Amino acid sequence: MRSLILLVGLGGVVLAPTRADADPAFLGIGLDSTPSTSGCRAMSITDESAAAVAGFQTGDAIVTFAGVAIPNCASLLSQIANHAPGDEVAVEVTRIAKRRPLTVTLTSRSEVTQRRMVGRKLDVPLIGLGDDYLDPIVFDRTTIAVMASSSCMDCTYVTSKLAHR
Repeated sequence: MRSLILLVGLGGVVLAPTRADADPAFLGIGLDSTPSTSGCRAMSITDESAAAVAGFQTGDAIVTFAGVAIPNCASLLSQIANHAPGDEVAVEVTRIAKRRPLTVTLTSRSEVTQRRMVGRKLDVPLIGLGDDYLDPIVFDRTTIAVMASSSCMDCTYVTSKLAHR
């Protein structure tokens, strides 16, 4: 059964799907949009993502993913979509003109967001208040969610999880 949570934030209203398949596999690289026939180049690596943990580096060109040749970024995205968070995948990259094998365990975007946020000090410059200034009793019962726009997928996930508590 599909359920939705209505989230209202700065800049819009978001319907957040709550099914497990709403949080697909996530590698964690920024893709080079330059057309290519020799792999998909990583322009950036998301901190604490599957790619970061596996040892991907900026500039790596992914040439195979799960045994499938990757001629361009569109084919990489298609291959990632065929997998689920938790899948272990053999990947081959070209780095400084040498092919290197890597093994990556795919995560989900929400898992990466959780790794990056949980247990970290929250600074909220918008209202000039950090979490270390909030009364612990109030903080245990209060959640403040500020979303800059309706396109913030990580914000939607976090807020939807909090709504189920």
